[in-house]
Amino acid sequence: MATKRTTKTSNFAPASEAVAGPAEGADYAQAFASPDLSHWSQSHQYAWDLDSVATAKNEHLLGTSFVRSAALAIHMRKDAAIFKALDQRVTPFRGIPMEFLAPKGGEWVDRGRGTPERVRAETAAAFDLETGGNLTKGLIAEIIEWKALAGFAVTYNRRVPRADGRIVALRPELWPISCVSFDPVQGLLAWTTDGPEPIVHGDGRWTIYADHDACPWVWGALVPLALCWIDRAFGIRDRRNQSQANGSGRPVAMLPKGVKTNSPEGRAAIAVMKMLTRPNSGGVFPEGMEVKWLESVSQAWQIYREIIGGQDRDIPGILLGQDGTTKSQGGNYIKDGLLNGVKVDRIEADLLCVSTGLYVGVFRPFAWLNWGDPELASRSKWAIPDPDQDARAVAYGERSAAYNADIAGRRANGEVVSQELLDALARRYGIEPGRLPAKESANDTTLGAATSLA
Repeated sequence: MATKRTTKTSNFAPASEAVAGPAEGADYAQAFASPDLSHWSQSHQYAWDLDSVATAKNEHLLGTSFVRSAALAIHMRKDAAIFKALDQRVTPFRGIPMEFLAPKGGEWVDRGRGTPERVRAETAAAFDLETGGNLTKGLIAEIIEWKALAGFAVTYNRRVPRADGRIVALRPELWPISCVSFDPVQGLLAWTTDGPEPIVHGDGRWTIYADHDACPWVWGALVPLALCWIDRAFGIRDRRNQSQANGSGRPVAMLPKGVKTNSPEGRAAIAVMKMLTRPNSGGVFPEGMEVKWLESVSQAWQIYREIIGGQDRDIPGILLGQDGTTKSQGGNYIKDGLLNGVKVDRIEADLLCVSTGLYVGVFRPFAWLNWGDPELASRSKWAIPDPDQDARAVAYGERSAAYNADIAGRRANGEVVSQELLDALARRYGIEPGRLPAKESANDTTLGAATSLA
């Protein structure tokens, strides 16, 4: 059954507690917690209006319950603008290679498994994103998505022994935000089928991914997005109703003088009038009957464009860090500070958060399980291209050109160019100094040619 805790522990709990597993021969699945989803079927039946959205926002901000806000986050995906921006937010990491670094600290315990490089290789093999074994790109996307919407994400580790028995891997699985609540004394609680369990970051079972330590849920994008979504949803609904009621023209008629609507001629004319709304329809009417086609001339439809499009900049601004109007400038694919339309610093924050969470909550317990020392854990790193690389190269080239021009001018004026002068000028221009040939340096002669510093 799930391990019960009544007090919070340190970031890495004692080994006996952090990785306690089932007894030999026990049902492996019963050793782990399962989310209590008994409430979830009801959460999808919420009829969203301003009051229910406000209730979900308040519960989320207080942390008393994330059931409604999790359901709200799922419903908001139905909005095309939110879906597009959210997809852009979680997509960039898929094209950035993930690397594993060799461990640097800890006392090496050689159990016949080789060197720290071997630990790195075993970690890379166990958590390779390309093979999609214990760590998948889908999970990383879900972590980034829920961290963006709710302000935090939680995963739960399941132990997966390798067939040869030499390595026991950990498989992090996303824990539903709806099965989490906040207690001022115990912190975050996971609602399992066995009752509440404290979520202790890095104890071998739980991992929390968040950009903020204190109350990270208040930074969830769903808080400002909620009103944007409900405003757009009402606008789309009202536009649809307006279009259905008044979008198409309709025939109107005046019966000939003396013909009543309940007379045989009147009823026949009304029946023909109803048919006129069908495609390619026509009719025969009594002599003297006047038929007109009435079309709406109201301009009220324009308000719906304003309501629905009013958040076209707010939604990408909240999720992507820019208002959706910035375009790529070409060249280095993130030199303009964007990657797939997302600000690079937002991507860096997402991937740093995921890397730190995996290290503390997954890789350290993995190292303890297999090599007896969590300090031997490898770290993961996404090789994000440097957005300032081109700018630095251009600036360095300009400073180098100015440096060489300065030296050439001094030489033209007959000044003595010594190595000390070269070093002083290099410090002034912020570049590496050139070097005089040994003979010229000894005689302090003038520099024969400007030294290339490329």
